[in-house]
Amino acid sequence: MHKFTSLAAIAALAFAAAAPAATLTHDYELNGSLADALGGPALTAQGGTLDANGYAFGANQGLVYSGGFADGGDYSIDMRFSLDDRSGGYAKIIDFLDKASDNGLYALGQKLEFYPVNGGAGPSVFDGQQSVDMLVARDASTGSFTAWINGTQAFTFNDSSSIAVFGSAGSVANFFIDDDHTGGRESAPGYVDSIKIYDGALAAPVPEPGSVALMLAGLGLLGWRARRAQR
Repeated sequence: MHKFTSLAAIAALAFAAAAPAATLTHDYELNGSLADALGGPALTAQGGTLDANGYAFGANQGLVYSGGFADGGDYSIDMRFSLDDRSGGYAKIIDFLDKASDNGLYALGQKLEFYPVNGGAGPSVFDGQQSVDMLVARDASTGSFTAWINGTQAFTFNDSSSIAVFGSAGSVANFFIDDDHTGGRESAPGYVDSIKIYDGALAAPVPEPGSVALMLAGLGLLGWRARRAQR
């Protein structure tokens, strides 16, 4: 096999590896609109301000998705956001049971936590100064729930008690809104750039299209040089 052919095969495999293992069903780009770029139901804002680049929210304000999940226990959610004033305490990021339970995904100080499973885990990123790329995925076939921060796995656990399964017939997800048990105290202001919802569990964060294109272009350049060297 020629070097160029080998590199082309590697590029094809790399592209396949970068492709998601789940289907993107809702894409909220939040660029001046709460609409779904894929034509699904729009998000609902609970206060806050929408601008051309995203959505700014105060404490216990946030966004509600009520469009349902194909399977409330088999999904992935990819978000880019920042939280202000993270010197300590809890701030809810995702509520799974329509605010009926204190369980859920939080920022605890500057780290990520799924209460009551673990304490703050992963890198310290919630400092109010940077946007965070977060992916969470629950695999119904294994019952596992996994969270990644900026491409690095923060934690995973076996969700045998189904606390990460969306309630209300799998229909409602609350983002940045605290549950009714704490009176909205466990929340923080911030800014969210995008929310993507997948049907099925991703095994890893999906590279940005530009990153994939850059990787394939680099491999193509190596292949061209190898073929030219052979000549």
